Amino acid sequence: MGRRRNGEEKKEERLVPIGVRESVRVVPRSLACAGVSLREEVVSAEEEASLLRWIDSRPWESRLSRRTQHYGWRFDYATKSCVRAAEAIPPLLWEVLLCRLVEAPSADAAQVTVNEYLPGQGIAPHVDTHEAFDDGIAALSLGSGVALRLKPCLGDAAAAARETHFLWLPPRSVVTYRGEARYAYTHGIVARKGDLLDGEWRLRERRVSITVRSARRRRRRLEDDE
Repeated sequence: MGRRRNGEEKKEERLVPIGVRESVRVVPRSLACAGVSLREEVVSAEEEASLLRWIDSRPWESRLSRRTQHYGWRFDYATKSCVRAAEAIPPLLWEVLLCRLVEAPSADAAQVTVNEYLPGQGIAPHVDTHEAFDDGIAALSLGSGVALRLKPCLGDAAAAARETHFLWLPPRSVVTYRGEARYAYTHGIVARKGDLLDGEWRLRERRVSITVRSARRRRRRLEDDE
């Protein structure tokens, strides 16, 4: 069989996989009541480009399936606690992002993780460790949008399926989880090449996220005291 032409390959890539649910642009009422909020255009296109240039000038870690950077504190998977990161949070992140959050963490507790997602990459559904981080998690999307999967941790399978939502995170937007949404919902990104939005299959592009959390004091006190 001959090699497919580029047009045929692109058409095939845009076919919607079976079982993919459509993403929504507005936070559903049940998620809003649980503590999910979405703010669009938190940074400008120029600030987005500046942040991406700065991030790409910094060294990346490749311990996970995706590349990461950590500032202020970093999560230790072995101890389930936060340890000092090699670098403090740079002024650029404070000026462009943290100072614009509704409830920014204090300077001594702020923890920032930068994640790079290439098309086809995702992150498994999870709840950020209760012992390591306080309530309130915010994530800024840069470069490309993506569908965020949110699902209740409790309840029977049928009820959980009904309350599972795919929320579209546009570039330059910040999604925040507080209260029930932070502790009783998993959030994750399905590993696939695209997302269904507005009835169309949208191929993903490179996306960089900046997640801001507050490291719990009792889980970082030991290192502070050393």
